[in-house]
Amino acid sequence: MAEDNFKPLVSTLDSLTRTKLNTDYHKCVNAKGEDFAPCQQFKKAYRALCPNEWVGKWDEQVEAGTFPASLKP
Repeated sequence: MAEDNFKPLVSTLDSLTRTKLNTDYHKCVNAKGEDFAPCQQFKKAYRALCPNEWVGKWDEQVEAGTFPASLKP
């Protein structure tokens, strides 16, 4: 089926979107602070959509300063 040809692409785009939500959350917090309500929307979204293993790994990377993307606003 032609749809099967697109499954890897859709999976990759979905993963990138989830990662972007996490990155956007941290950029928002760095720019506006933890209590800024729109930042919390990013956090709720990525925590709802991403596997716990990803979230845990990202949190560890952010704390260690090794997250593979810039978190500067």
